Amino acid sequence: MTGRLGRATGWATKAAIVGGYLYFFPYFGHLRNPNENVRVYMVLSIVDHHTFALNQTISEEGYVDDRATNRSHVCSGRQRVEPCTYSSKAPGTSYLGVPVYLALRTAYAVFGTTPDLAAGTYFLRLFCIILPSLLFVWAFFQFLCRYLQGDFERWLIVGTFALGTMSYTYAHEFVGHQLAAILAFGSFVLVERAHREGDRWATLAAGFAAGYAAITEYPAILIVPIVAAYAAARLRGRVPAPLAVFGAGLVVPATLGMLYHQVCFDSPLRTGYSMLANPAYARFHSVGVFGIATPTLSAASYSLLSPARGLFFFAPFLLIGLVGLVMLWRDGRRAECTLTTAVVSVCVVYQSAVNPDIGGWSIGPRYIVLITPFLTFGAAACLEHFRRRSFWYLYGAAIPLCMLSVAFTFLSTVVFHTFPPQFTNPFYEWILPLMRMGYFNNSLGTWIGLRGLWSALPGLLPVAVMMLLFCLGPAAADRPQRLARAAAAALIASILLTALSHLQRFDSAEKDAEFSRLARLWEPQPVTGEALTAARRRADDLPTDPDAEADFAWLLARTGQWQLALDRYARAAGALNQSDPRRSDR
Repeated sequence: MTGRLGRATGWATKAAIVGGYLYFFPYFGHLRNPNENVRVYMVLSIVDHHTFALNQTISEEGYVDDRATNRSHVCSGRQRVEPCTYSSKAPGTSYLGVPVYLALRTAYAVFGTTPDLAAGTYFLRLFCIILPSLLFVWAFFQFLCRYLQGDFERWLIVGTFALGTMSYTYAHEFVGHQLAAILAFGSFVLVERAHREGDRWATLAAGFAAGYAAITEYPAILIVPIVAAYAAARLRGRVPAPLAVFGAGLVVPATLGMLYHQVCFDSPLRTGYSMLANPAYARFHSVGVFGIATPTLSAASYSLLSPARGLFFFAPFLLIGLVGLVMLWRDGRRAECTLTTAVVSVCVVYQSAVNPDIGGWSIGPRYIVLITPFLTFGAAACLEHFRRRSFWYLYGAAIPLCMLSVAFTFLSTVVFHTFPPQFTNPFYEWILPLMRMGYFNNSLGTWIGLRGLWSALPGLLPVAVMMLLFCLGPAAADRPQRLARAAAAALIASILLTALSHLQRFDSAEKDAEFSRLARLWEPQPVTGEALTAARRRADDLPTDPDAEADFAWLLARTGQWQLALDRYARAAGALNQSDPRRSDR
């Protein structure tokens, strides 16, 4: 029984992770996500126009924000002569997208066409972010085998990391956050490999990974000296001149980053944030140094604990990772503990010093996505420490927190994948109401014409099975005991889920207006045009039938046409009153 349940948990976790990453495509073209689109535009500009300047791509694809304008450069675009516009973001993600988009353009050319922006974005996400993320999850599982012995605990940790943290959310955007996290933790893993095997090439690769993380997401530059110091100390006597070898690995990514800055902003050390075109963004970044000021407790609390954007609110299982840092030290793994603690501390201090308005629409504090694998590593150490000491830590804390993490982050991502800032408790105020109304974002299901819950169900079911098996726990006890413990874990999770729904919630006209606005613009609409047309025809043909009017009003409400829906409900009430006054009174 133990073997069968363990294999089932493993296979269910693999299916949930692969399905979760490959089935869903959260995308809203009308929102024109600036964080993603400006990177996509840079890829298109390099391949189509052989330049870093975005001007011609903007004239073809439309407006994009998060851009920097260098008024000393002249380009052609919508106007014959205008200042050159560039991506203000770190260039690493876009560099990776160039060969992908070049291959995509070549494939489309065979059929005499070109990919549109949505198709280009999909394939850039797939090959530059999603597939590397899946490979990283596999490598992460292998890495944890040295630190966590229990099979169930490893699947619990890896499944929750893959689907229940910001790593899942930002694996579904062509941005730098997830890629930087993969590279930063990968650098640590490569240093550990060099420590075990005395491998100079692994040390060189660790330097390259750390350097590329820095040119993929600028805050990752804070991690480079930490990992370099770790490599120098960890590899002393194992690899000749480890710091020099690590530094040699930094050369190529540093050169690529400085080349971009020199060409676009006239200095290898000047970034696009010094030339932001959007006055509001420029004002946010003018505080301190590019928006980085003195750390504050209020900013830390908002970024870590608030239901609006808190790291530990949306991935509460990462709290176990904080305990795990202590367990690493107590269990004698002090080098790993020191590195992980340093990375987490530096990133939290950085996030606490950033102007909160800069983060924009996001799930969690996106500037510190790169700490999620490090805290997950700490959580693995915590589970290993308590694994044979007591089962209640697993059913009373770890499993319920993992279930909440997957519910909050996974569902938020597949429904909308970002939060409007008007909502103070967006999972309960925004995501759950949308789900109840049948609003689910793009997926393979919507591609074949399904809408609402039916479109998302094939991707949701494997995750539901995984969570059920997580709740059952390891098959170390007899069935009655295991079921009783699973019931306790589910009860604790449900109590926490209910309690958290009451945090920082209040009604406001601004929230209602934003909800209505975005529902009207939903992609894809949860109600097909055919269904809406059929309901309108039935209501028009049967003007005295209250059920026909009510059905049509319900479909209008689901498409966000609130005023029309209210008018039709009023007509339904009038028809009901005429047909049966007693039913109307009720």
